[in-house]
Amino acid sequence: MSRQAVHVPPGLTGRDLIWDAMRENRTFTVDDLAKQTRLKRGSVDDYVQALVKAGIVAKTGSKPTPLGNAGAFPRAEYTVVPVAMGLEAPRVRKNGTLIPPTGRQRMWRIMPILKDFSIRDLASTASLPEAPVSPHEAQYYVDWLARAGYLRSSGAGRWAIVPAMRRGPRAPQIQRIRRLLDPNTGEIMCETEPVEERAK
Repeated sequence: MSRQAVHVPPGLTGRDLIWDAMRENRTFTVDDLAKQTRLKRGSVDDYVQALVKAGIVAKTGSKPTPLGNAGAFPRAEYTVVPVAMGLEAPRVRKNGTLIPPTGRQRMWRIMPILKDFSIRDLASTASLPEAPVSPHEAQYYVDWLARAGYLRSSGAGRWAIVPAMRRGPRAPQIQRIRRLLDPNTGEIMCETEPVEERAK
């Protein structure tokens, strides 16, 4: 799934589409998902098999071969393990090992919990032993979110979320062309790099 299919909405990936289809259908075959998402069957199968190895998806049976398709094997049916039904597509390697959420995803998740925070608070809380978030990275992300209206300065180098701006679980993305995209809505929220939003 290295190349993005042209029909995948901005800010989403093929895996996001596959995961949304899995959650919607509950029981599915690889062919079902490939047809629904319009992604290549091989890419869909790679993701499904990785999720099976991770214990997130389980094989539950098989679906009869369609009439007129003599010689074809029955198609395996799968379901998502109920405890794994989060909104975000799991990040997983082909061997089934989980990849932790990105630093920006983790910062986005914990901001509503912290509510009012310093850059150091945000960086330390979002850090994992194997994937630390530097204060510089936290400041950079906060600057972009503040410029787009997701955060407001609460004074003395602290920041607070603006609840009305939080439109979904997916973290706003800073794109290479220096604009901020909200993948929850597909909207471009701002298009130039912030330089003056840092709290004094």
